[in-house]
Amino acid sequence: MPKIKVTSWNIEHMHDWFNDTEANVVSDFEAVATKVANVINDVSPDILCIQEGPNRINQIRNFFTNFVSGSWEFFQSDSGGTQRSYIAVNEAAPIEGVVEIDFIAASWKYPFLTHTESTRTYNEKMQKFTRLPVELLVQTTAGSFSVMCLHLKSKFSRISSQARSSDPKVRSNAIAEGLEQRARILQEAKMMREYVQNHPFDTEVAGRMLIVGDLNDGEGVDFFEKRFFGTDLIERITGDLKHIDQILTHLLDRVPPSDRFSAVFFDRLDRELRQILLDHIMATPHFSGSTGLRVDKASATIEHAAYLAENTGDWTRNSKPQRKKYPSDHRPVSVLVRF
Repeated sequence: MPKIKVTSWNIEHMHDWFNDTEANVVSDFEAVATKVANVINDVSPDILCIQEGPNRINQIRNFFTNFVSGSWEFFQSDSGGTQRSYIAVNEAAPIEGVVEIDFIAASWKYPFLTHTESTRTYNEKMQKFTRLPVELLVQTTAGSFSVMCLHLKSKFSRISSQARSSDPKVRSNAIAEGLEQRARILQEAKMMREYVQNHPFDTEVAGRMLIVGDLNDGEGVDFFEKRFFGTDLIERITGDLKHIDQILTHLLDRVPPSDRFSAVFFDRLDRELRQILLDHIMATPHFSGSTGLRVDKASATIEHAAYLAENTGDWTRNSKPQRKKYPSDHRPVSVLVRF
């Protein structure tokens, strides 16, 4: 039975590895590049969706040529600056062909109220979708499916830790900025939900769509969501009962709770070290069947073993280890497509 392994990984600021004028890996990051390549080679994906890739496609090609096994074809997002998304396809995979979807940036905008801290005023303007996704139509002998690599805007606010301040002015400014960041990421999630419900290539893929990536949100709700929004990002994307035939299945829900995390970080707002699932794999109902071209729901996993084999950093503290000691601040997540 043929299978295609799809893996998603935020590799953490790969742009830092490269000189601005050359495509060569910077020597200071060779140890990190080696660790990352060892993880990729161990996981052995057929399709690798990368978040926080470098700005130029020749840089990612250079990294794979010098460090990663196999021959690969690359597809780059049209936006994202120094945190671009990529899909890399292993040429040895049992794939008949791929077609890249063209996302037109002008159509991926939304109205938004921006906050000016000094005057405490709001102004409406059209906001760009922070990082346009990369989507491929993947053709196999059993039919086609869509795979999208998505990296939503961060919820990070530079002063979010001050939202618990006893000073009312400091607290209100911190909450206003934190709300703005979350409003933006929720708007992007809403746009993605609308895209799924009206997928323009549904006929070609027969409703089979896979969304993977770093969504900058995990299970549960945080300080701001508990008090002001009453919802989380994942619920926005997966859908609701109004479109029951298009509710996305979150495949990593089957991972045991003790292992269900892809990042470890110190939450400066709630002042605690957290293990959180920021990286996700979601499939449409038509792609979650038991026969034909389908995702193998039981195979969905977080690649802890491959990551830990290359990690020598101590993640039990409230600051990151030295960069050369770990491959990324995220762990890869994977699923098999069978046919």
